Amino acid sequence: MQWLDGDFEEGCDFRLFGLTSHVGSHRLCWEMNRLLGWSMAYHMELVPDERAGDVRYVVHRFVSEDTGVDAALIANRLPQSQLVSGLSRVDFLLRLGEDTEEVDQIVRTIRGMKLVTLLAEVDPLKTGAFERVAFLDRPEDLKPLNHGLS
Repeated sequence: MQWLDGDFEEGCDFRLFGLTSHVGSHRLCWEMNRLLGWSMAYHMELVPDERAGDVRYVVHRFVSEDTGVDAALIANRLPQSQLVSGLSRVDFLLRLGEDTEEVDQIVRTIRGMKLVTLLAEVDPLKTGAFERVAFLDRPEDLKPLNHGLS
């Protein structure tokens, strides 16, 4: 099955970071937006098929064609479960697209936030996170959100 692992590695076009914080995702996004000049906002709720209806993981996202930044903050840990069981102590996953420039500067800025306890890069394949976060590559996920407002 080594050929299959190689296909997955080639398909992994993002870097993934585990993040712990004592605040919720909305507050964390607000602070990232302030410090990084982003406009990260609610994007969707992820409902894993095996737990359909019971658990919803919030995803916030910022995509900028001008700067090449593609960032998503994904809730990983809820009181009753984890999205990625291999990362059970991580509150959030930060997914940065492969074309995102200045990743090191983004990471330094987030590590300097008082709201963040830990930020560390994780291997999406070894942790089992790849299957959970790769869905954001679909073209329909890059469209602006429609909240039913006319």
